[in-house]
Amino acid sequence: MLKSIREDIVTDTALRTYRIGLGILVVGAPLGVDVVPGSQFSVANLFQLVAVALLIGCFARYLGTREITILLSYIGCVAAVWIMLDAQFAIRGSIVHDLYFAVCILAILLVWSVPKMPAVRENTIKSLKTAVPLALVVMYGYAIKDLIVQRLPYTAMGFDDKSHAAVYIGALAFLVLFAYKSFFRLPCALFVFASSFLTISRLPAIMLPFFVIAFVSAFAKTEKSIKVSLKKVLFNLCASVFLIILLSVVVSLVQKLPVLNRILDSQSNAGTADSTQSHILLIKLAIQLKFSKPWIFIFGTSPGMFSYLLPVSGLNYMELARFDRNTLHAMWRGLLPVHSALASIFLEFPIWIFVLYIILLCKIVSNTFKNQQVGIWTMIPALIMGTLWYSGHNEPYFLALLLVGIGAMEKIPDKQDK
Repeated sequence: MLKSIREDIVTDTALRTYRIGLGILVVGAPLGVDVVPGSQFSVANLFQLVAVALLIGCFARYLGTREITILLSYIGCVAAVWIMLDAQFAIRGSIVHDLYFAVCILAILLVWSVPKMPAVRENTIKSLKTAVPLALVVMYGYAIKDLIVQRLPYTAMGFDDKSHAAVYIGALAFLVLFAYKSFFRLPCALFVFASSFLTISRLPAIMLPFFVIAFVSAFAKTEKSIKVSLKKVLFNLCASVFLIILLSVVVSLVQKLPVLNRILDSQSNAGTADSTQSHILLIKLAIQLKFSKPWIFIFGTSPGMFSYLLPVSGLNYMELARFDRNTLHAMWRGLLPVHSALASIFLEFPIWIFVLYIILLCKIVSNTFKNQQVGIWTMIPALIMGTLWYSGHNEPYFLALLLVGIGAMEKIPDKQDK
């Protein structure tokens, strides 16, 4: 029997377990190496399962009828899609993908169902204060191995793809600004975000405007917290000198990286331009596939089915060969993603799950904006824009960042309560 206990106080034990679980997820996200070579089950996935198990242990009691209904509706839709795929195309669904996203949805519902109390947000921050430095140590350790030991032209920082690394370490820069309060968070966050360009991915350039907003806001808040006028003048002077020196060093280093040419010469660089056009075409094909059949629009294709359905959909996909022949080879092997997290969720999931996902993002941004959590309400759109051109939703780091966003939310008092 489901019981409404949303107004209950979250126990210290539950908060401590949540803090550990979230920390495990954040730290483990970059560990893209397979537990068993070729198994497609990474150490990051193992950390994710442990984290979700801890979340179940501490927050399962808060799940209500609404959350259970959402989870069961997803499972029911997956079963319906499997039947349709077999009946119309003789294609089997992917149990691995379906189970993975069932776990992700469960984790989101678990954290969402908890009362939006200051204690939850405070424990989210406590978790990040330990987990973010550890995650950075892991990622920089891989970067040193790739760039210095193996002398590679770029680093994937532990991930199986450099673009995932670029988005995640860029997001960690936002979390540095969110979790810490001292002046030193400013140069640290700047350094962390700048290091995302070591991946030579162009995605950090998309996230950059949001980081600038978060950085300027954090700087202004730090300056405002200083009460004595003389100390404030000295702070601004020292901060300006320090940041100018750091920025000069960062710019000089970035100018030597291949990513700068990829960004500035994207129009003249044929390979870069073709890659962009290929990604745009994949998004168009995903949207067309979503509207190709009523049952696909309603129930989705189920995760991981884009590559299998595209050849039998009747859509004209041959233009992909004009930009990148490798995409066709990947498609025939069942390995072609949509290359867009947002478009993938729109295509693969039931339409109401997609709508709920958009509502979730809007609520996180709206709540953290009103509560002046600038590191979060800027990170979420940066994450969405960064993964708009890449399928990051099927990586543990995407779940970790969403859970951080939910954990940072806090109930806004009613006017009569103020």
